[in-house]
Amino acid sequence: MPDPSENVLHFTKVQRNFASYVRDPLNHPPLQDVDIRRMQVYSNLVLSNITGFIDNTFPVAKKILDESSWSNLAREFVRDHRCESPYFLEICEAFLSFLARRGLHGLPAFFLELCHYEWVELALDVAVEKAAVKVDAQTDLMSTLVCSSLFQALMYDYPVHQLGPLNQPNVKPAAPTYLLVFRDREDHVRFKQSNVMTHKLLELLQVMDARSALDEIGGQLNTLGHSIGRRELHAQGLKTLQDLHAAGIILGSRR
Repeated sequence: MPDPSENVLHFTKVQRNFASYVRDPLNHPPLQDVDIRRMQVYSNLVLSNITGFIDNTFPVAKKILDESSWSNLAREFVRDHRCESPYFLEICEAFLSFLARRGLHGLPAFFLELCHYEWVELALDVAVEKAAVKVDAQTDLMSTLVCSSLFQALMYDYPVHQLGPLNQPNVKPAAPTYLLVFRDREDHVRFKQSNVMTHKLLELLQVMDARSALDEIGGQLNTLGHSIGRRELHAQGLKTLQDLHAAGIILGSRR
């Protein structure tokens, strides 16, 4: 009577050999006693399905690379990266992890940032909103505020929202690019150019009320030699808070 453990070991070996061929048919042999055309069907299906996801999520990144380079990058991802999630929607996040680990050898210096920027749209589009905190009917924008869970305040070295086949900077700009990406009240993902003050303000609103956040920013500006009066700073800050509230990034003041 065959030893069950031997059957399990044999089956595991077959699975691993099968997966190795599917991931990298150029460097791994097909299974013995299996028609090579059938093996090729599986390999092509895996590659084309994964490529379809990254093609749709990273259209600008794809256009920046020539067709051969993009195809080789997709095949490298399938061959080398070990995805930890079974969900198709998380393939593109895994692609980002692959790029970060792989490095930018042979790719533009801005490529990882561009891919992250393109992925954020998908991430926010499918994100599940966290349970809403109750807010006052009349919002006091200078108090403790509640922000939406469906936004990201982003800072990049490169102007990723302007990149394309005809705009590929060779030198990192002197100043970073600040962007807001958010899902509005109609569940549409929006993009908005931001600035360092708004970026810092949104960061501080997570841990303090708006008035204290603006005072903190004012103190930091004064330390850097950029003197600004408290009244002027609060007026500018209030205008920013009003814009964020209108966009749905700020939901209201906490009860």
